[in-house]
Amino acid sequence: MIHVEEESNAKVSYGMTMHEILHDAHSNRERIERAIDIVKQLPINGCITGSCFLPGFDPDAWGVEPDVDVFVYSEDDLVRAVSIAEYGLKMKPGTGSERSEKQERWKLNRLFKNGLNYKIGITTYKFWMDGVVLNFTFKQTKERGRWIPVTNAPSVLMTFDMSIVMQAYDIRSHVMFDLRPDNVDPTTAIPNPLRDHDCMMWTVAKWVRQFDRVVKYWNRGFDTRPMAQFYLDMIDQCIEAGCLFDSEESTQAFTSFSEEFLEKRMIIADWLDEHKED
Repeated sequence: MIHVEEESNAKVSYGMTMHEILHDAHSNRERIERAIDIVKQLPINGCITGSCFLPGFDPDAWGVEPDVDVFVYSEDDLVRAVSIAEYGLKMKPGTGSERSEKQERWKLNRLFKNGLNYKIGITTYKFWMDGVVLNFTFKQTKERGRWIPVTNAPSVLMTFDMSIVMQAYDIRSHVMFDLRPDNVDPTTAIPNPLRDHDCMMWTVAKWVRQFDRVVKYWNRGFDTRPMAQFYLDMIDQCIEAGCLFDSEESTQAFTSFSEEFLEKRMIIADWLDEHKED
């Protein structure tokens, strides 16, 4: 674990709207840097993480709309964050489209009326302005059948799937956490070594459905072949182990998952074979 104290390099100040912050930025990279600067100043308990900290991060070359991932540590911080985004930064709910705004507005109304739904493991609210999206997320992990809130930056990083994104800036302490393995090239994606990797069918289903991210990061210059091989190994282990429960419902679920896994395995194996010599 590496702790790096960072001095503030903010060219923006808390109290400005996001439009005022971004209006004269000349590139997506500059927009995202300014967005990060203002998030670092917000009075919330949480951390900034995601692809914006990747080596060689270049949303202009990648052709993507830049976003900033912010994980908050409590329901109070989530409410404070979305309120600041809308009423302080004057951002619009959603990702820029009318449909997304309506969807996020509905979610926000539910949050303010009913509170956070703690039966859901991860909840995200998106806000947009001038080509930049802020994603505010509250995350939980399941321990012994109970959802437990993730309340610090290292714990957030330990829930991630691949090593290349395991960096986070804690907003309150101004500390950068880097949990990427020291013995692995930072541009090579391996399975998160701090996360338990079981071959339960529900776990494997979550993994393989993220294969699109393997392709996405490969196209951005990262070696994600170890992740593709990991997905293949997980599928094989799961199918070899068979259904671990005796109920008819579990047997039916395993049959359905197995069919999905075998279809996905062909896609992943073909992709890995195609890029084996790259």
